[in-house]
Amino acid sequence: MKFKHISVKNFRNLKNINLDISNKNVLFGMNDAGKTNFLQALAFLLDWNTRKNGFNESDYFKKNTSEHIEICLEVDISDYQNDLNSEYLISKVKGARHDSNLNSIFIKLIGEYDNNELFGEPKLWWGSDFDNLEPISTSNSGRTPLDSIFNIVYISPSVDMDKIFRKNKRRIFNVNDDTNDDELIQEIDNLSNKINNKISSMKTVKKIEESVNTEYVKLKDEPVRVKFQSEMAVNGIYDYINPYIQIGDNENNLYPTSGEGRKKFLSYSFINYITQKYNDNKITVYLFDEPENSLHKSMQIALSRQLYRNEDNYKFFFMATHSSEILSAMDKSTLIRVNSEDNLTSKSYFYDVQSVAPDFSQLKKELNDALSSALFYKTVLLVEGPSEEVLFDKVLSVTNPNYELAGGMILRVDGVKFNPYYKILTNLGIKVIVKTDNDIIKNPHNHNEYLCAGYNRAKSFLDDNKKKKFSKDQVNSRSISELKSELYNSDEYRELENHFIFLSENDLEHDLNEALGENRLSELIDNNHTNAVHSLQSRKLINMIALCNQLTNEDCQKIVADDRFKCLREL
Repeated sequence: MKFKHISVKNFRNLKNINLDISNKNVLFGMNDAGKTNFLQALAFLLDWNTRKNGFNESDYFKKNTSEHIEICLEVDISDYQNDLNSEYLISKVKGARHDSNLNSIFIKLIGEYDNNELFGEPKLWWGSDFDNLEPISTSNSGRTPLDSIFNIVYISPSVDMDKIFRKNKRRIFNVNDDTNDDELIQEIDNLSNKINNKISSMKTVKKIEESVNTEYVKLKDEPVRVKFQSEMAVNGIYDYINPYIQIGDNENNLYPTSGEGRKKFLSYSFINYITQKYNDNKITVYLFDEPENSLHKSMQIALSRQLYRNEDNYKFFFMATHSSEILSAMDKSTLIRVNSEDNLTSKSYFYDVQSVAPDFSQLKKELNDALSSALFYKTVLLVEGPSEEVLFDKVLSVTNPNYELAGGMILRVDGVKFNPYYKILTNLGIKVIVKTDNDIIKNPHNHNEYLCAGYNRAKSFLDDNKKKKFSKDQVNSRSISELKSELYNSDEYRELENHFIFLSENDLEHDLNEALGENRLSELIDNNHTNAVHSLQSRKLINMIALCNQLTNEDCQKIVADDRFKCLREL
């Protein structure tokens, strides 16, 4: 069974969203973009406890109750011959499944507002033919056959471990299991009786007891007495159990579960245990709302590993997050960008390390660390290496110090591994700017050709893999620098700029020398006025850091104003 598609219309701030989804889904976006509302839409569709109270006026987009709320989920059951969840879903849908489509089940909710009752009643349909869905029967309690299929576990940002433990204490300590504690229980009862007798015989208790009986006799003289009896064990053996933390091997070295991060992890432990033992064979779907709250970065990474590696517990989930650490182990997951600036649409992209970037299959952490940070920005400038990153951040710190606050990011891709980042980010509707060197190199397979490696790399972002090249004679008759300049000034390059893809005229160091003006780079980096470009290239990062420390505000303004660094103005 696989979650395939969801549409949400007229629900809270989600006017009209249509998204491809999968079994593991991550929602990200700015605050108040609608991530929690997206999770709540799923809860209304699949969870009776959420649905039973119906819709309020405020649940309708801009309180427009003249338009219905509509939430529809498509589930792919094409694996029904070998997947137990698909088989289970089919057994419940029964006659609503038709031969016209055996591979999908649609579950649909419509909330029509009643102006007289001031209430929107959720009504459910399902089936395999989207245009001819059948209504789902509802009992007097409001439950439907759908509620026997899915177990929705919503975990809020401030999940309360103590509340979860108290609520489920009797289920956790179920005495009807297969443990053999009869002798211990009898011993506990005997001890409880002794304690109760001791409490009942206390002088304070006897004094009050006698006083009450004296007053009673005044009212009615009969052989009846009030007796105060302690019943400490009547409420149950387990009612006074509370969780503590044991530090080390010393069983007496106990601490209350006081840390919020620790409580959160314990909450997940309790929830997992309860879900596995008491979900009645339902399909459990987790809705995580900002699980990173109260967790240190290292604990967020640990949680990420659990979510993506523990298939037994977390096979189906939707997670709203602001944390790149929570995404550190992500794979085979749908990324959903919720855009607060345009409530009409959001975008999703299925992220699979192996298919997106086969070369990264052994470098998953490298890809995830960089990508998961970029997901939370509006505009991302991709650069080749640390020298570009250091220089550009310095220049922008002077010319536009709030670029990050405005949603801009510089992302180093280490070498020329632009494609996976460009592909994923652009598909999610994030503006991507590229700055890359204008390399021209010998063709390793044909010694009579020179490949325009930088230009060809840039064209590949647009799925144009036609290779531009120069002959050996062209290179010999002119120079590689002249050919680079010719390419930089060509109409072909102007087309790349329309897609925010920028080549150097030559390379970073030569472009910087031209932008700063005659001898300025030499003044900053080489007092001997020898070859400053060569000096900068020889110990690239170290000398670039030293250079950036000496750049004046005027230098930074010159750099950003030069067309060779148009990418910075675009950011």
